[in-house]
Amino acid sequence: MLALAPGATLQGSYQSAQDNIVLTGTVPEVEVSGMKMNGVNITADSRGTKLNLDVTMDRMEPTDSLYLDNIFINTTTRNDSVYADVSFENMNADSSVNKGDISATAKFFDIDKIRINLSKANFEAFNYHWKVNPDNLITFDKNKLEVNKLVFDNGSESFRAFGRVSSNPDDQLNLVFTKFNMAGIDRFIPDNVVKLKGQLDGSVSLSNLFDKPFFRSNLKLKDLYVNDVWLGTGNLKSEWDRTQQRINVNCLLTRNDTVKTIAIDGNFFPEKKTDYLDFNISLNKIYLSAINPYMKGTLNAARGDVSAMLKLKGDAKNPKLTGDITLRKALVTIDYLGTTYNQDKNITFKLEGDKIRIKDFVLNDSENARNNATINGEITHKDFKDWNYNLNIQAKNFLCLNTNEAQNSLYYGKAYVTGLIKVTGNPDNTVIKAAVKTNAGTKFNIPLSNPSSASSSDFITFVDKNPKALMVSRPTTRTTGIILDMDLEVTPDAEVKIIFDEKVGDEIMGKGRGDLKLTINTRGSFTMAGTFTIEEGDYLFTLENLVAKKFKVQKGGTIMWTGSPYNAKVDLTAIYTVRTALTPIMQPYVTGDVELEQYKRKVPVQLLLNMKNKLLTPDLSFGITTNTEDDKARTAIYTIQNN
Repeated sequence: MLALAPGATLQGSYQSAQDNIVLTGTVPEVEVSGMKMNGVNITADSRGTKLNLDVTMDRMEPTDSLYLDNIFINTTTRNDSVYADVSFENMNADSSVNKGDISATAKFFDIDKIRINLSKANFEAFNYHWKVNPDNLITFDKNKLEVNKLVFDNGSESFRAFGRVSSNPDDQLNLVFTKFNMAGIDRFIPDNVVKLKGQLDGSVSLSNLFDKPFFRSNLKLKDLYVNDVWLGTGNLKSEWDRTQQRINVNCLLTRNDTVKTIAIDGNFFPEKKTDYLDFNISLNKIYLSAINPYMKGTLNAARGDVSAMLKLKGDAKNPKLTGDITLRKALVTIDYLGTTYNQDKNITFKLEGDKIRIKDFVLNDSENARNNATINGEITHKDFKDWNYNLNIQAKNFLCLNTNEAQNSLYYGKAYVTGLIKVTGNPDNTVIKAAVKTNAGTKFNIPLSNPSSASSSDFITFVDKNPKALMVSRPTTRTTGIILDMDLEVTPDAEVKIIFDEKVGDEIMGKGRGDLKLTINTRGSFTMAGTFTIEEGDYLFTLENLVAKKFKVQKGGTIMWTGSPYNAKVDLTAIYTVRTALTPIMQPYVTGDVELEQYKRKVPVQLLLNMKNKLLTPDLSFGITTNTEDDKARTAIYTIQNN
C-alpha cells in the first residue's frame, strides 16, 4: 500500500544530446506498507548507463516504536551493480545518540540472482557501538538464500548469521547469539507488544522457510524480564525428531534458583495439516504487573501473581488452551471507577477452549475486607481475539466509585452500594447494568457544568446557575466503549450537595430518599430520571458575595429529573431562623409602652425561601413565620408576609 500526503511534487528535464535525465521531488509524508516517511526530498540524475539517486528524509518510522532521523541515502547504479551509502542520526530525549553509517554493494547477475555485500556498517544504538565484518556476503538466488560471515559485534556481545535456506530441508540458516542484550529488541516489534530485558546466548537454526518451516534452538536466557517483570534464568531448546516428524520444544525458567516460573514441554508437527501443536505449559508465581502495559485506560497497578497448568493443542491459527489458572493475592485498580480491589483467598479459573469460567470470585474493596463483591460468569474469545464477557457481580456494601471531577466531570464522588451489577460486552463496547442501593459513606456528585475553578465536594454537585453559561459549558467526558444503565435506590445514608454557584458557595446539602435511573451511552450522553425527596439538609444562600446565610431545608422537598440532568425541577422550602425582638412591628397591635416593652425580648423568627420549577433558574418566593404562641405577634407577622 502506498499513500502520499497532499503537497507532493515531482519535476524533471531531459536533454537528448547528452542523454541526461534529471528528476527532483519533495513529499511531505508518504506511507509504504505501514512504514511512514516524513520530509522526503529526491534528486535523480541519469547519464547513459549511470544513475545517481540522492534521498533525504527527516524521519522514517518502520514501526510505531522505532524511528530513524536525519536520513541520507546516496545510490549509484552502473551496469549490473548498485552502490549505496546510508546514514542516519537520532537525538533522543535522554540526549543519547543512535546513528548509523552503512555502505553496501548489490550485484545483479540476472533477474533472480542478487549478491549483496555490506562493506561497512557502523551503528551507535542503545548506548553500544556496533560494527559489521566487511567480508560478509548475502546471496538471493530464486528460492534460495545464502548468508556468509555476517557478524555484528560491539566488543562485548555479538550476533552471527551464516548458512543457507532453500527447499531442501537439510539446508539451514544459523543464528548465533553471544552475550546478546535483549533490551532494544522490542523496538523492532510493532505496536509495543512487549518490553524485554535480559541476556541471550546460544544458537537457532532455521530451514525450509519457503514451505513448512523447521527450527532448532539451544538458547540460554539470563535474567529475562518481560514488561519489567523478572521471569528468571533458564534454557529454551528445540530438536527435530525425524522418526516422529516433530519438533520437540522444552523451556525452563527459574527465579532465585528455586521458583520454576515457566516450564514448557511439547511438540510441533510441521508435516500435519491440522492439530500440529501439542504443548504442556506450567506457570508458577508470575507477577501480574506484567499485564499492566496492555490494560492502560482500563486497569492499573495490577499486583499479585498467577500460576497455571495449561495444555495448548490444535492449529497455530486456531489453538485451544485448556486448564486451570490460579490468582494469588491479586490487587487491581479500575481506572474508570477509581477503585482498588484485592482478594484474600486464592481463586482458580477454568479455561475451556475459548471460554474462561469464573465461579465465586470474591473481591474486597481497599477500605474494608468485609465490603466485598462476588463475581460469577464467563469470558469468551475467538483464538485469543474478539474477547467478550458476561459477568454477574453481587455487591455487599461495596465501594464501586471513588473519583473526583478531574477524572469524570459527568459524575464523581464515593459510592458504597449493595445489589446486583451485570457486565457484558467487549473491551470496545462494555455494558454495565446495575440495580443497587446506597450505603453509609456515599458522597455522590453530579455536576451540571464544568467550572473553571473547582473546589473539593463530598456530595452531588450542580454548578453555575447562569443558563447561558450552561448552554456552552456542559461537560463532556470520553466514555466511548462504556454504556451505563443504573437503577439507584438512594437512601438517607447518602449525602447530597447541590451547588448553584461554586465560586461564592451558593449550595444545598442534604440527605434523602429516591429511586433514580442513571444512563450514559457511548457518546457520553448522560440522562437521569426519578425523584429525590429531601429528609434533612442545609442551604447556604449567598448574594453577590455580600450576604451568606445558612438555611435549613424543610423535610419533604423534592428534586425531579425526567431526562437531561440540566432540566431538573425543584420544589422545596428552606428556613432561616433568627432570634430577634418584635418591637418594630408590634406598635399597631399594642395599647401602650408597657405592653410594647414585653416584645423587646428576642424570639425565634423563621424566614422561608421557597424554590420551585427549574433547579438552575428557580422561581423564588419568601415568607416569614414564628413559633411563638402570642396571637398579636403572629398576627403582625402574618400581616407583613401577606403585604
